[in-house]
Amino acid sequence: MRFTAVNTSELDLTGRTAMITGANSGIGLATAKLLARQGATVILACRDPHAMRDAADQVMVAAGDASRVDQVVLDLAELSSVDATAATIGGRYPRLDILVNNAGVMAPKRQRLTRDGFEEQMGVNHLGHFALTGRLLPLLVAGEGARIVTLSSKTHAAVMDVEADIPVPRRYRPWAAYGASKLANLLFAFELHRRLVAAGHAAVSVACHPGFTSTRLTREMASSRVGVALLALVQRLLTQPAADGALPAVCAAAHPAITGGEYLGPVRLAHTRGPAGLDRPRQVAADRELAARLWERSEALTGVVYRFVQRLQPSD
Repeated sequence: MRFTAVNTSELDLTGRTAMITGANSGIGLATAKLLARQGATVILACRDPHAMRDAADQVMVAAGDASRVDQVVLDLAELSSVDATAATIGGRYPRLDILVNNAGVMAPKRQRLTRDGFEEQMGVNHLGHFALTGRLLPLLVAGEGARIVTLSSKTHAAVMDVEADIPVPRRYRPWAAYGASKLANLLFAFELHRRLVAAGHAAVSVACHPGFTSTRLTREMASSRVGVALLALVQRLLTQPAADGALPAVCAAAHPAITGGEYLGPVRLAHTRGPAGLDRPRQVAADRELAARLWERSEALTGVVYRFVQRLQPSD
């Protein structure tokens, strides 16, 4: 299966409602613009209300209709904020057709903790999105064929000691912790799809990654003048713009060929850039026992227990 940028421009999302976390910049903002341009009502969910307002102005231009752009403050590093955001969305909308779990933290040099005491990368990248998706689940299964898209990264394949790093790292190593959070994203996305299918729901869960894309996260990787210069050179040679990095997420959210359980990413240069298509995750991402253990631990840590009400199938 292969997609191109041309395909995304042909998607019709009229009447669909999409929520994107971390939509104030980078891939999240690019995804919001593309979905709005194709007719969706777009909800930006961001931690910084000022940056979100600036982003909303750009999305309104893409949408051509200010009434199709909404904003809600969301801090994935604080479970009480996740609960409040989900309640707000539930009060505004009868259903949610697309949820893009995009927001993320990448490899801070020193360990930081969320408000709830989790290592920040696992807390924001995985546990925050796990809790948000669980709180929004009734809205996601209220309609027909909702898409839950969770962004991972190629760095998930670099995790050496899965048991030591997921979901609570025994010791902090910036890139190991980041990779572990991205592997957790994949385990969650695939397990969520399996549970939706088992319950008979039409909603599907899909994972994707943006390849090597120039965003604020990659720019923050360098801390010295030499590092900044080297990173700028690498970005010019290898990275693609955020609009291209958003294509896998947009295809996962809206392309009719998606059936759930896929992992999408760019198809060129070892899946680092180019048109969107299928990628193959590391084998451990398909480990059902590991995914089930992570799921149970995530419910215990967040206090969010998923309720998959069995959907009755029509009789003949």
